[in-house]
Amino acid sequence: GVLDPLGPGSTPRVILQAGESKSDALSRMLADARHASRLRRVFAELSGRSLTGKPALEVGFQRRAAGADCQPATAAAPVDPAKGLAPCDQLWVSFANVSGKPQDVSILYLNADFTVTPIWPKGLSNRLMPGESARAGLQIAPNLPPAIEELLVLAVPARDDGARVDLT
Repeated sequence: GVLDPLGPGSTPRVILQAGESKSDALSRMLADARHASRLRRVFAELSGRSLTGKPALEVGFQRRAAGADCQPATAAAPVDPAKGLAPCDQLWVSFANVSGKPQDVSILYLNADFTVTPIWPKGLSNRLMPGESARAGLQIAPNLPPAIEELLVLAVPARDDGARVDLT
């Protein structure tokens, strides 16, 4: 492949963690890459499936651009996919259950370094009843080069009395 196709540093680098050998760091990163690739593949195969053919969630995204001090410098505005996000920007996801049936919602952030970070729920109930909505946010890490990252918003149909499905 092309090294750094999106500019300097856009291809993941193996970064040593405290007390880690080069071999251990490479093994960790390859294990993370395998895990992230499996998740992407499984969720891609399941995406958009529904008995009714209609989406279970209505999802919207807003961005709050950050200033030099990593504090929000602008009001929330719709995300422009062509512009992407910059380090320190905040990304807010609003989601509403429009399916007519309870949905258990989980949100995962797949970072360019292949790590998977749970975004929602964090100590909250993830079950949305029909018509309910929620909001979750994250801040893009500072001082990172541009990279392609993914946010997965997952909804699993639930029974009112069933156990919750938390995919974080």
